[in-house]
Amino acid sequence: MPTVTNPTLSLTETTTQMVTVQVTYDVTFTAVQRQLFGLGLNYHSHVTVHGVDGSTVGSPLVNTDFPHRAIGAHEGLTVGATDQTLDMEEEQTFGRSLLEEDPFGDPDELKCNIRIHSPLPLQFSDDVFTATKVLATL
Repeated sequence: MPTVTNPTLSLTETTTQMVTVQVTYDVTFTAVQRQLFGLGLNYHSHVTVHGVDGSTVGSPLVNTDFPHRAIGAHEGLTVGATDQTLDMEEEQTFGRSLLEEDPFGDPDELKCNIRIHSPLPLQFSDDVFTATKVLATL
């Protein structure tokens, strides 16, 4: 599976009720994966938002999955004989209440998990988490 590196997370409170979550990362495809892409294999991303307590990463927060994003020619993926790295950026805006993973009054510590998926054979890349970001209390 493609390799995800350099994950970053940015949280922007667009209003008191909405937060934009932006994730950037690099995804590297090997020459074999690029050839498989040329033969019709599809890849897409899975980004999920998780709460963090200390060093424990929780399950994905409910209703905070990013829409799956196809990674292909429109992203710059080409057939070739060497590795190819693409710079990816994904952004989603959520209601502030969906990102509350701590009791009211405690700051919410969040991170995102990024995986790349291929349906045939059914495989996912390794989990890669962004650094933790703190969302101020309401």
